[in-house]
Amino acid sequence: MAKRFRAIAAGSDRVIRIRYQVRGSTIAEITESLSKNRPMKSNFWADYSWKLHGGNPNSAVLQYQFFTLSPRLASRPESAIRKRWNEYYSDTMRHEANHTRIEKASVRRMLKAGSRAELAKVHKFATILDNRYDKVTDHGRLEGCRIDFKGKKRDFTKVVDRYIRRIGEFEPK
Repeated sequence: MAKRFRAIAAGSDRVIRIRYQVRGSTIAEITESLSKNRPMKSNFWADYSWKLHGGNPNSAVLQYQFFTLSPRLASRPESAIRKRWNEYYSDTMRHEANHTRIEKASVRRMLKAGSRAELAKVHKFATILDNRYDKVTDHGRLEGCRIDFKGKKRDFTKVVDRYIRRIGEFEPK
């Protein structure tokens, strides 16, 4: 009788926050500083890395880590600009926390995979849903994740909850 595949966790649910400073006294200056000072030039603020280790066909170590980029306003703009910064920062961190929730659900489901192939399919499915979250929120814009945002913010928590359930119930074919 063949042994069942087992993925062994080697990671933490702790989120590493990568901080960087931005400066400016106007929305335009802060926006420019956000782009210019960002330590990673990819198009994400929250992500996770994972890697499989081990050559045993019946098991593998799933190493993972979650991280979030987090800007810190180092200048002291006037109170109206500071207020908008605080709203923007809060909205953005909430949006990124939703990405992290999806990513953690992915890892939990990956740890239940019955094979390396299934593990890869789970990751692919979760990535599709994570990308869909960005699409339905216009990369967080509809949640207020633009410092120059004007309009009514929307809450997508129920959408993320639904995605997390789908990841947990996912059965690859």
